[in-house]
Amino acid sequence: MIHIFNRAELLTTSNLEKLSGVRDALDAKGIDYKVKSKTSLGSTTARNGRAGTTYGAVPMSDALYTVYVRRDDLDRAKNLI
Repeated sequence: MIHIFNRAELLTTSNLEKLSGVRDALDAKGIDYKVKSKTSLGSTTARNGRAGTTYGAVPMSDALYTVYVRRDDLDRAKNLI
């Protein structure tokens, strides 16, 4: 389980294609991760799941995504990206 005391920041991006590629690579290697997104409206957190949009939701094009992994997995995760 990833929590604030054992996590390390792997990547921060606003590019959804890059985020998708990183998530796919982490999934393929079995590395647990957590994605936190921040927009001008606030922040949300998704854990190893792909959050969808709902009718009337603000598009996430202006969002900034931060990917966290367990500190022990950071070097392995960096080698994937």
